[in-house]
Amino acid sequence: MISSPQDHRPIVISGPSGVGKGTLVQKLFDKHPGTFGFTVSHTTRKPRLGEVEGVAYFFVSLSEFSSLCAQGALMEHAYFSGNYYGTSKQNIDDQASKGARGTENEEDIQKRLTQAQVELDYADSQGSHDKIIVNDSIESAYGELDMFVFGST
Repeated sequence: MISSPQDHRPIVISGPSGVGKGTLVQKLFDKHPGTFGFTVSHTTRKPRLGEVEGVAYFFVSLSEFSSLCAQGALMEHAYFSGNYYGTSKQNIDDQASKGARGTENEEDIQKRLTQAQVELDYADSQGSHDKIIVNDSIESAYGELDMFVFGST
């Protein structure tokens, strides 16, 4: 029996580079196959060795990124360490259409996207995260993540 979270809103896992976000996400995907989708961000930075376009990131020029911003095509974006990063609304829509709810029309999806932007703006304020996990050990941190996503607490 495949378990599924009761809440179908997007899950945002954030944290500094090197804290194990990717490892925790991979464990979540491995333990609950077919449950989650993954959005690929756009970035202005150059690909690192082994990174694949459309898998690690969508690598775009500064002018392309600026155009996406001007068109309102990004759900969120940030500047970090000399480069821009952002998540496109289209990427989120594509993931949702692969099986998130599948029952909403375009108007409902747009309302959700508008609300998601309000929530992302709020996330900049202190105390705005639903759960903070300190990754002292992968197993312990994964247990907290799994309980948060699938548990009752």
